[in-house]
Amino acid sequence: MSKLQDMLDGMLEDAKAHDKVPQTRKLEGGLHITITAYRESIVLAISRDATYPSEKEWETVCKNYPYYIGKPTPIKFTDNNRRFAMRAEVPSRQMVAQKLL
Repeated sequence: MSKLQDMLDGMLEDAKAHDKVPQTRKLEGGLHITITAYRESIVLAISRDATYPSEKEWETVCKNYPYYIGKPTPIKFTDNNRRFAMRAEVPSRQMVAQKLL
């Protein structure tokens, strides 16, 4: 497991333990990653201070998510901290497992 996968796994566990409380980490290159768990869904977001994150960054985060989420199509927005962000609702582990059955 990569460092990014380990970090995302820990963030997801923290988010599930603290419903509706965003779990955010900032990477060395300035990319912020946020995972927020709700009762029925999980929201994944990435952001930067001066410009939108790239599609490649979105793909990299999705590929390293703790379980397979495919390539969700993000929407662009400006977050509460005035960072340029991309976010998408991602399936829960249970939803992914149900689709595989």
